[in-house]
Formats: sequence, C-alpha cells, structure tokens
Amino acid sequence: MRWRRALPFAIVAVLMLTYFTSNYLFVEDLVKQDLGYISDEVWYVSASRNMLREFWGLKPNAEVEGKTYATVVVWLPQYYNETYRWLVEVAGLQAIVKDDYASGSLRDGWDGGFAVLASKEILEEAASNPNVEVYFGYPYPDHPGIINYLNFEHPPLAKYVIAGVMLLSDNPIAWKIPSLILGSAIILLAYLVARKVFGAIEGIIASVFIFTEQTVKAMSMVAMLDIYLAFLTLLALYLAVRFKNVWPSTLTVGLAASAKMSGAFAIPALLALSVKKGFLKRLPAIILAPIAVYTLASTPVILYFGGVWKWINNVRSAVGWYTTPRPSGPPTATPIEFLFGGASFPLSFNPPLSASPNIALTLLVIPLTVLLLPLAIKGVLKGAGAILAWFWSTYFGYVAVYLAGNTTLYAFYAVQFMPIAAIIGSSIVTFILRHELLIKALRAYVEPFRRKPRLEAEFQPS
Repeated sequence: MRWRRALPFAIVAVLMLTYFTSNYLFVEDLVKQDLGYISDEVWYVSASRNMLREFWGLKPNAEVEGKTYATVVVWLPQYYNETYRWLVEVAGLQAIVKDDYASGSLRDGWDGGFAVLASKEILEEAASNPNVEVYFGYPYPDHPGIINYLNFEHPPLAKYVIAGVMLLSDNPIAWKIPSLILGSAIILLAYLVARKVFGAIEGIIASVFIFTEQTVKAMSMVAMLDIYLAFLTLLALYLAVRFKNVWPSTLTVGLAASAKMSGAFAIPALLALSVKKGFLKRLPAIILAPIAVYTLASTPVILYFGGVWKWINNVRSAVGWYTTPRPSGPPTATPIEFLFGGASFPLSFNPPLSASPNIALTLLVIPLTVLLLPLAIKGVLKGAGAILAWFWSTYFGYVAVYLAGNTTLYAFYAVQFMPIAAIIGSSIVTFILRHELLIKALRAYVEPFRRKPRLEAEFQPS
C-alpha cells in the first residue's frame, strides 16, 4: 500500500523538521554571548568575511534598520580618541558596539579599534581619514591579526558557503543556517543509506540515532567546518551504495576534502571497495577526481597566492600543521576515547553545549562489524561493505594522524564518522528481525574450525 511506503519518509521528515526547529531555538540563546561567536567560529567566520574582501572585493551585508555594522581600526592612539569622539558626536554614543578591543589586536601594526553600528555615509566619511580603516560587516572578535586572517590551514569550501551567506546577512544566526540545514540533511542521508542496505525500519532507526547523537547535534549549531565534512562524507557513502559508477562518490570525496582535509580519509574505503570491481580501471578516478575537485575549489586561493607552486607549498604546510600537536588548551581526546568513551569538547558553557560521541553507538559498532563483515564479503548484504569501509577508513585516518604526531585530537572530530556509526548501529534490527543472517554470520566464523570427516577408505589395509 502507498501509505506504507510514504510513512517512513513522513517519520523522517518530522524528525528533520523537529531537529532543525529545536536546534534553531537553541541557537537563538547561544548567540547572546560574546558577540555571538561560538568556539572556533572566531577563526572560520572571520576568515570567511576576509575572503569576501580579499578574493572578490565584496562586502558582507550587515545592515540593521538602515544602519550597518563595521569594525573601525586606527593607526595611533591619538587617532583612536579623535575618531571615537567624532563618531559619538555625529552618530551618537549608542553607535559604539564594542570599544574594549586589546590594543593592536585586530590588525598587525595598527594600534586599536572599535565596532560600531552607524549609517554608511558616516562610516564612509570616517574611512576617508588615511589613518583609519573601516571594515564593513558584523564586528570582529578580539583576536590578534584577525582582520587579515584567512585560515589557510584548512581548505576553503565551507568558508565559501559562510561567505555567501554573509552577502545576504552577516550575523551570528545567519552564519549557522547552513550548519542547521546540513545537520538535518544528515538525518535524511542516514535513512537513505540504511534503507538501501538493510531496510526501511533500519533507516528510521538510523535517523533516530542521529536525532539523539550529541556530536552531530552540537556541530550543526555552530559555523565550523566539521558539519560540512560530515555531510559530504555521508553523501559520498550514499552515492557509493546507490550507484555502480564510482565517479559520483569520488567527486564528492573531493568536496569533503575541500571542506576539511580529513575528507580524504574516505579514499582508502573507495580503494578497498574496488579490489573486486576492476581496481586498475577505477584507480585513476579514485585518486585523480578528489585531487581535481580539491584544486578547482582552491582556485581563488591559488589566484590569491599568485601561482600554483606557492599554493602547493601552503598545502604542504597545512598537512604538516595537521599532523602537529596544538598548544595546551581545550580538552583533547585519543582515538580510543572516540570509541570507548571519555571524549567531550565544550563549545559553550552558558548555555551548555558540548560535542560528545554517543558511546552506546560506538560500542555497538565493533560487534556489528564482526557480524556484518562476512555477509558483506559474501555479497549477502550488498552495500554493507561500503558502510564498514567508510567508517573504519575514516576512523583509522584519525588514528594515523594521532600516530603521526598530532596527539591533540578533539571530540568533535568524531562527527565525521558518527552518522556512519548510526547506520551500522541500525543493523542490530536486521539481525533481530532476520535471524537467519545472524546464523550465517556466525557460521562464517565457525566453519573454518570444523573438523572435516576422514575418508576411511584411505586408511583401509590393502
């Protein structure tokens, strides 16, 4: 009946709408603190705003009721006081949004600055002073050199999206809208993958697991790179189980790597899946397609550097940075803690928000991997091999980074593979409802140890 086919999608749609709405309402409280920047948003959002200016010569839209936000930077203390007094006299004291930036923090070599909300005419007049620079857009956070910071440690794709949002509206809620949408879309993708491989009920269970998973929830409420990475990694998995052609998945892996380098962790999964499917024929697509997408996404960065070789040197430096431990600060986690608990990263204290991988899911992954593996190898559950390969390839990518020297991993990194853990977790329903699959999986481990009956004829005396 039609309603039976439509019901699972209706349930998933309700989950997505509820997820987006509840997260949005929480974000409205979240942005009331410290200009609305949450955790590492100070770097990624600021870099996005700077890319608009440096790459394309564009200004973000930060207008509020006919006035616009801007950050004013001055050269020397006397110009600071002079400009400050002038703005107060012309625009009124209420125009000053923030006047306690640390001296010299916003732009290297300049003395200080303040954030204002005033008319464009007043700001343009202030900018006519050669000792004053006016940067249109929502006020910058208070960090050294933030006005020139472009976050070249990470690829640019997610920051392009944030920058695009800023052309419409540069404010703390607007920055987070793409993250909220992608977090909700992960619920749908998890359903589609689990439904394709295991069944509709498992698809709903996977969606519910995502709905309750704290790492995905937390990262979908901040304008950071990781939710883009998680969405694109999961999209690449969906395309891998949906299509026989490897190109859609490899191109999407390239997009994931263009959001954050750890998107490339799915490449070994693609290689593993190609062993029995024309490995040499697929190899160029698996290797070259992500590189091509990554390079294409980096074109504005290449043009900014003035050439490919400078960009390549920057990528090499970024890889070195990625495998280097960070200074002491936020709580770190080990790959073992990703799976067995103990990993948590606070994004906000008031209201409280933290990224903590769901230990119930991660603990399920190991025994379910043991059961799913023989069924995947024998082709009993088509697509199960892709799911397992995606999870473990991504997870061991972080193990490799840790062993390479970066011992300061953070709990929110797990957002890349937690949606896949939810899909694997949903397969427990498969083994409950289809116990013959459980028997087949267990037999696969028992059969090699069974004693074969002797052929007594071989031992009969002549």
